[in-house]
Amino acid sequence: MIPRFPVLFLLCFLFHAVRGATQKSKVEDTADTIKYSCKGGGWEDPTCSGCMVVPDVQQASGGTWHACTYNPGDPLMYFELPFRGTGIEVYAILANTVSGNPTTDTLASFFLDDEVDGDPFYHAHDSSSDFEYDYRIYSTTGLSQSKHTLRVEVPQSDQMSSWLAFDYAIVRCSFESEETSTQTSSSLSPSSSNSDHSSGSSSSSSSNQKTWVPIVGAILGAVCGAIVAAILRVWFNKWCKSRRY
Repeated sequence: MIPRFPVLFLLCFLFHAVRGATQKSKVEDTADTIKYSCKGGGWEDPTCSGCMVVPDVQQASGGTWHACTYNPGDPLMYFELPFRGTGIEVYAILANTVSGNPTTDTLASFFLDDEVDGDPFYHAHDSSSDFEYDYRIYSTTGLSQSKHTLRVEVPQSDQMSSWLAFDYAIVRCSFESEETSTQTSSSLSPSSSNSDHSSGSSSSSSSNQKTWVPIVGAILGAVCGAIVAAILRVWFNKWCKSRRY
């Protein structure tokens, strides 16, 4: 009879390893749970006919974006994104020089659960006419697996104008969660990134149905399964040899 201890130990290890893994979910700018506030109403999207700063919808995630311009004296400009998870990343579209010289500098502050979180993000336009897509302007991890609200706002100023274009967010969720998410999301495809900027194409979706992608869990499960199988084979062979003598 094979002793139970090694098998139980390995099963416990595998359970706790997978349990601590995380999932990623993409939240598009069109999610119904996001609240936008800007002068005169909501933010503009690709259907805007009078906008001077117009990103390429073919390069924007899901073919959509939400943008607005703050000018001195305007009311507070912001968007709020509720989510359930242990972390979140916010991705924006940045603009540079545009014909007609409209405002293309970007300034944003971040409030997590009504508390200031991190330093403001600032982008000063350069002389190029290029837009920068999939640009990460905010990231936080290590949150409790519960409901949170992130508010991204343009600080009110008497001297500076700012243009902000929100593209999408990535929410990290622990496997220990009993409820996946309340926001709308779409599938996520891999992209390369560094500490400030992530580039690459993302799969688009015209629907707002949520699709969770257990990226880390799938990899971790496969690796742990292979390790467990290898250890069990080595241990079993040794046990069989010991029984012969």
